[in-house]
Amino acid sequence: MTVTEESRHRLHQALDHAIGPEEATTLMEHLPPVGWADVATKTDLTHLGDTLRAEMDHRFDVVDLKLAAVDQRFDDLTTAMDQRFTAIEVTLGVIQQRLDSIDNRMGQQLWQVLAFLMTFVALVVGVLLAT
Repeated sequence: MTVTEESRHRLHQALDHAIGPEEATTLMEHLPPVGWADVATKTDLTHLGDTLRAEMDHRFDVVDLKLAAVDQRFDDLTTAMDQRFTAIEVTLGVIQQRLDSIDNRMGQQLWQVLAFLMTFVALVVGVLLAT
């Protein structure tokens, strides 16, 4: 039998006549607002709590796995970046060596050109003085 508002109202009226209006109201207020089948028991709540805990544990496990995967990806990226920076440093070292070599050769060639020009000027001055 389903408890309806109409049946609750009829019960309240019958209780009014049988035990008085104040007592009837007190008794009616102790009844659940819905049928007893809809009232949760402590066992129901414990089961619900256990179910929610299990679901939350599962979801946290999934989140932990995803975070571990993200951590691994960051570690992989860090390793790759370290390798690339090391390669760039090696390349820059090679470039610096080549620039140093070019600088040395240009310095040597500058002295050779200056020596040639001084010799040429001396030769021109000697020819001019001889004539």
